[in-house]
Amino acid sequence: MLFIFGLKMLGSPQTARRGNLVSSSGMFLAVLVTLLDQSIIDFTWIIVG
Repeated sequence: MLFIFGLKMLGSPQTARRGNLVSSSGMFLAVLVTLLDQSIIDFTWIIVG
């Protein structure tokens, strides 16, 4: 949701900076939640990547 709202905010020069921040925060949160998922048993390939 944050990613989509951030993309919508990129349409205006006045809100583009805030939109970029909102989008990047949403993507960071999505990656964090994915990494904290209980089905990930071995982090070896994640660390290598």
